[in-house]
Amino acid sequence: MKYFTQKLYDEFNSDDKKVFDKAYKQSKRKLEEYEAFLDKRGGEFPPKLLYFIRHINLHDGLILSSSYGKRIKREGKWRRKRKHFFQIQVWHSRGEYIYTVEFSHIRKCEINLSPEESLDEEWAYDEFSITRDNWICFEMWTFSGSTFLIEFKNFNYFRSKADCPPVLGPF
Repeated sequence: MKYFTQKLYDEFNSDDKKVFDKAYKQSKRKLEEYEAFLDKRGGEFPPKLLYFIRHINLHDGLILSSSYGKRIKREGKWRRKRKHFFQIQVWHSRGEYIYTVEFSHIRKCEINLSPEESLDEEWAYDEFSITRDNWICFEMWTFSGSTFLIEFKNFNYFRSKADCPPVLGPF
């Protein structure tokens, strides 16, 4: 990731005031740089993805499930897709909605799960970029240290009303 790194996050949460102050200023700059990138290259993203990037913030959301393959469950039925997809369900941090985020026509999917046993994996930071050969790249890391990198062509998301808060472990 170029803008929102684990190192910056660690420094932002430092007990050392000087380290924190420096990281705070740097995080504001990095956010401005990312916004400038989106202003410059945003036209290369599908409109629904650009809206998602600018308006749907899943930071601190609880990851409920993720799946990768050619079959997808939607509206209670399994449907076969022509291209590989990656789907992730996230309980929005405000608790109102569950977002189902789908990436399809995937060229690359790298998922590195944290060695920590965690039942409450939280979405930390993410960013989208464009590769040199015009694929869209999604990178995300979780607070436990898991990382996701997906290069794709198609994007979609759905939002459903959350009925009740998720149950967090341990059980």
